[in-house]
Amino acid sequence: MNQSRSVLALLVPSLLLCLVIHSGFAAAREQVNSEWTQAPPTIDGKFNQGEWANLQIVMRRPTFPLEAYAYFENDASNLYVLVDSVSDRTDVEALYENDYDECLLVFNFDDPIPVQIVGEGGRKVSAGFFAAMGFGPSPNSTRDHRICEFSIPLDYIHTGPGQSVDLCAPEKRGRSTSYDAATGADNIWPKELVLSNIET
Repeated sequence: MNQSRSVLALLVPSLLLCLVIHSGFAAAREQVNSEWTQAPPTIDGKFNQGEWANLQIVMRRPTFPLEAYAYFENDASNLYVLVDSVSDRTDVEALYENDYDECLLVFNFDDPIPVQIVGEGGRKVSAGFFAAMGFGPSPNSTRDHRICEFSIPLDYIHTGPGQSVDLCAPEKRGRSTSYDAATGADNIWPKELVLSNIET
């Protein structure tokens, strides 16, 4: 396969899965496709104009408590993810002591691998993967809001270019894809996620 055209498929369930299960039919799981990039994004917590183009997940109210958008790119070594949480407009510790905004992604089903960042704007994490949390404007909203970026080595999540990997964003202590500590709003993704059921 020509690497310049390889994509990394992230397998997730159909958002209509619970309806399909109740009717007795099996559903094909939804695919999120990561687009090959020759120019990897800078992982700095900023959504620079023209830096991210492959929008794959749209989370909007009323289905999700927070409006957020997730973008996916990859090269031969890394998966790059940006989560743009446009309705998370606070950048402070809130609600409970040591309760901060968070972005959590979980890869693989049999041996789950969490990839997360917790904190405020300017926070960076290097723990087998690299992540940065920012607070500022983006092409999705000119108002300052939470932006999280990740660079995840493909071997860290046991996959490679052109291969598939399971993906979800479960609740973890009230935190998931987009968690806003100021309001307690939390986007679990997919919406009908049941961690013990690979079909969700």
